[in-house]
Amino acid sequence: GASADTLREAAMATGMTKLGVSGLRKIREGITTIDEVLRAVHQKEELTTICSRCGKAVSLDFKECPFCKYPIVPNCESCGRIVQPDWIVCPYCRNDLKENGKGDNLPE
Repeated sequence: GASADTLREAAMATGMTKLGVSGLRKIREGITTIDEVLRAVHQKEELTTICSRCGKAVSLDFKECPFCKYPIVPNCESCGRIVQPDWIVCPYCRNDLKENGKGDNLPE
């Protein structure tokens, strides 16, 4: 499997934000309090992030969000390796990521 750093980088490349960063944004917007964010961040593991589709906290080791089925980390359907969302071909197995809907597992 991929390392925690690799998963984190891939998730961030797809537009995900860290739980603490998202919490700070919500504090600035007046949506929540500092105490609520500190409690939520403390309860979650370091590898927790926010789903870029539904906004719920999810673990980076999840393949997809359990709340909205959005891919947490995009991967090649052919070889399973992590790919970047703007790639059109998998550099590991040469699978065409955009051909015939094969890019459907890639977040937009």
